[in-house]
Amino acid sequence: MICDIDFFRKQPVVNDMGRMWGSSIFMSPEEFEKGAILDESTNVYTLGAMAFALFGYYKRDLENWTLSQDLYNAAAKATSGNRNKRQQSIQEFIYEWNKARD
Repeated sequence: MICDIDFFRKQPVVNDMGRMWGSSIFMSPEEFEKGAILDESTNVYTLGAMAFALFGYYKRDLENWTLSQDLYNAAAKATSGNRNKRQQSIQEFIYEWNKARD
């Protein structure tokens, strides 16, 4: 588990400050929106963004992606601006990622 201990709150929470702390390249759209719900879908976005940092040179296009198209698709889904189109849990993200590895 990765956690910013200064900010830890049990999920789901409401973004009560607007733009949250942290690097914007890892932040979901809801982390910029006061009143937005922050939940596991928000964490899925962060995982996808981390995948792009590690395997896409911090860029989110296929041209810079160093792994398979299927793994790119899993990361792209995770970083969808529409939270309803993301994997809805970390377990779902891991499942899709591992399936894409096969």
